[in-house]
Amino acid sequence: MHSTTMLQTKSPMYGAAPERLVHDKPIPLRLTQSERDEALQMADEDSRSASSFALHVYRLGLVEHKRRRAAMSAHA
Repeated sequence: MHSTTMLQTKSPMYGAAPERLVHDKPIPLRLTQSERDEALQMADEDSRSASSFALHVYRLGLVEHKRRRAAMSAHA
């Protein structure tokens, strides 16, 4: 079985070269109904698919998570 990938477009936020997205091992994300409704509404407002929006928000959150971890390490 081969893995299915898609070319990710260059993100101005990260400035990195395009990287292939992995489709054969998705990470499930379970949301409450209100979280899902809000995500779908925001995705629509941003003209994004639900998965594109989820990936975008994940990346934003990852940046914040790393920032907080670094701050905690600096104070340890």
